[in-house]
Amino acid sequence: MKYFIAFFFLSISVSFAQDFQQAFKNAASLVKEVKLEKETISQELLPQSSGLFDLLLVQNITDSKGKSTKTEYVFNPAFFNSSGVAMKTSKTKISVLMKPGGKFKAVSIIADGKSGRYTDEVEFVCDNADEARELEKALKEVVIVAGKEWESSLKMPESLDGLMSFLQTNIKDFEIDGNKTSATFSRITGFKDRVEILAETSGSKSVKTIYELSLGDLNEKEIEAETTGSLAFLTGETKGKSKYIGVNTDGKFAYDSDFKIPVSGASEAKALERAFQKIIPLAAKELEARLPKPVAGKLDGLKQIADFEVNGKKYSQEITPACVSNYKLKSDDDDQEEYDFNFGDLKDFEMKVGKDLIVIAAETMDNLPFIEQTVGEKHSFAKKMEFHLGDVDKARYLMAWLPEMAKGCKTETKAGNFKWLTDKINDVKLEDANQKLELQDGGEVNKWKFTQAENGSKKSTSSVFEWNIQDIDASKSEFTAKGANLILKIYTKGKEKLIKKTVDDKPTYAESVEFILEKVEDAKKARSTISALAGK
Repeated sequence: MKYFIAFFFLSISVSFAQDFQQAFKNAASLVKEVKLEKETISQELLPQSSGLFDLLLVQNITDSKGKSTKTEYVFNPAFFNSSGVAMKTSKTKISVLMKPGGKFKAVSIIADGKSGRYTDEVEFVCDNADEARELEKALKEVVIVAGKEWESSLKMPESLDGLMSFLQTNIKDFEIDGNKTSATFSRITGFKDRVEILAETSGSKSVKTIYELSLGDLNEKEIEAETTGSLAFLTGETKGKSKYIGVNTDGKFAYDSDFKIPVSGASEAKALERAFQKIIPLAAKELEARLPKPVAGKLDGLKQIADFEVNGKKYSQEITPACVSNYKLKSDDDDQEEYDFNFGDLKDFEMKVGKDLIVIAAETMDNLPFIEQTVGEKHSFAKKMEFHLGDVDKARYLMAWLPEMAKGCKTETKAGNFKWLTDKINDVKLEDANQKLELQDGGEVNKWKFTQAENGSKKSTSSVFEWNIQDIDASKSEFTAKGANLILKIYTKGKEKLIKKTVDDKPTYAESVEFILEKVEDAKKARSTISALAGK
């Protein structure tokens, strides 16, 4: 994740619980100066007032030449396991090591007044084995008591509103080694589950980040406090790694599925881990509750399709709120796209989030070319299309509506009569070609004649098809697209070669004939009409 939002978790308490205070005092009394063969280690265990339950181990190591080195270790014993506290012996010293549980490096090292790095252990040096065993026991007690008391002492609210207010109050500026982070946390108007965090960091490179998300989209099992180098973080990701997190860094917008938030220390990171884990399921309920309850046939969701802008690129769009709809899309420097389609023909709606753009893709039923599209001057028929959306919530709202909209728009196409069919087929305007459907000589209603003429630059071809409509099996008809043309292909029963086909006065026989139609709805009605007439 390239985008960082930093904030400060305000200490909630400056006093320890009584049991912890007693355990701490007992352990602190056992931490003493130790003289080794080549150095003297002066050490003291103190409360660290900047954080809840944080302790400070100060060690001054003086070598035989009198040179001293001061190192401080800041840690919260609540993040340790008692099994990780153990005596360690070597040829040169006896000590007690404390290691936190899991992968979390909970110990911050401060050398010469500057933050150094996080490590996974604290070492107390002892004078002898008896003192080490006594200190080991005391430190185990500190860890056990802190583990029991730390989380409850945070006194976090239980409600969504309470937790939101808690975060809003406690997300503030902090500073590490002279580098300042200014941060604010706010709820997005109109949404109980959506938040915005704005943060600006100083230092060698100033970075301003605006971060937007629904807390309900996060996976509470993936929320984790981490430490790397000298910094502490809270990390997490969305459910299913969906790119539902909007991040604007120095004016550049992108969608992402995870986040990494620098915080002022390990205790702050762990406290935030708990707060996020508590608020996520509450926010998820709010997110689910605010999604629409669509009704089949209603087209309210189309209101989400509107103009928007991302990374300086403007998208203008409009859609006809009807089952047989027209959708126009125009973006900067791109050709206008126009789609004519029937919502009842669409299925398999899928929300896709790209780097900085969200679309909802759809496919046609039975993979038919029932979407008429025009891009610039190019006209064709397609099996797939996409709706463009300005943000995650608009897309999510529309996604909830589309399946019901499609369901409500499904209708059977009514058949026309022979005159309607001939009008539609004969009126099709083709370049270098024409077609004509009529009755055969004598006007017998069951005997049809279809003429196709192609006028090429070098050669013209005329094809005449003659058949009895009762020989046609309209249930086997097919729709295909050839360039800018939509083709309705009909077959004879059993695909027998019952259609007389004459090409440039040369007779032959065929099992199918193809009509060119201009509009999808006309093509569907033509099939229904042929089916009805064939059944007479």
